[in-house]
Amino acid sequence: MKSKLTIAANLVKRLRHGNPCLRSIKITDGVATATDLESWIQFPMPEISGSYLLDPDVVKLMKKASKIVENDGALFVDNLKAPLTGADIKEYPEMGRIKFVGLPKAFHINASPLAHAFAATENMQSRYALNGVAVDTKNGGVCGTDGKRMFCEKYFKESGFIIPASAAPTWISLLKLPDSDSAYKISKDKNWMLAQVGDITVISRRLDGEYPDVSQVVPEANSSDSAVIKVKEILDAVELALKHPSVKKGGMTPRSNFKFADGSCTLEPPGITVPVEGKTQPSARFDLRYLRDAIKTGNGAEKILWHQKSEDTPLRIDSALGIYVVVSINVR
Repeated sequence: MKSKLTIAANLVKRLRHGNPCLRSIKITDGVATATDLESWIQFPMPEISGSYLLDPDVVKLMKKASKIVENDGALFVDNLKAPLTGADIKEYPEMGRIKFVGLPKAFHINASPLAHAFAATENMQSRYALNGVAVDTKNGGVCGTDGKRMFCEKYFKESGFIIPASAAPTWISLLKLPDSDSAYKISKDKNWMLAQVGDITVISRRLDGEYPDVSQVVPEANSSDSAVIKVKEILDAVELALKHPSVKKGGMTPRSNFKFADGSCTLEPPGITVPVEGKTQPSARFDLRYLRDAIKTGNGAEKILWHQKSEDTPLRIDSALGIYVVVSINVR
């Protein structure tokens, strides 16, 4: 129960609103509700029959095995009275009369690739569809891009719906719960999405717009045309480069030239060399922050595949979690 209340508390705390009613976790008729006015979550709390507006700081009182107990019109955690906001529960907003149609459709996504896809999005795009992560409901997998980089799982083909970037922390937290089998329905007006993750219901506004055709963006590659680099060695080199004075110049994009030679790649600045196997790649300049994110999709694997056709074409990195595409600074 603590994990679910923590997700609810974090959602409420993202709401920039002074109204104490909105900055509460509502519990009524055995159901807990939380919102940031862009997404809503609900989950059962059948042990509580009364109506309360719970202060989100209640999670600070809860130990790993703690439960909230109702007694004589009050809530308690380990014999301590649970904090309430004191607001009028009648002022709590309703989710509205959103009508969802059809039978629930099952889909499956994992927390780790979803986190990488959200990290590759930007919430200020002029193309509205890029302000979220696309979920392939037929083949599985997720995809996220900000126009300069893209992460997608290898079996991603096309977008079934788009999760707003603002909902990222809630979705990632939900998918880390043990019971994360998922199903979704789309509202009759196609503006809202209802997802069931275990016994938690999520309602979020869907993003409009056409998502990019991934097959037109991701460069083709095969292992014989790629370089093979150990994840730890290249990640350590990028992390050191990010700390180097010549890279950390104020206001500048942290960048390095990746210069390939037979059996090696050198980051300049600061002049760090790592061993490389396979085909020698073109030299190109990259934003080190994007490279770090791309390499981290290695997710514990020993090696990644690095493929770039020329210095003016996007870099493709194949890793344990999927494909990461990064546009070089040469062509921006």
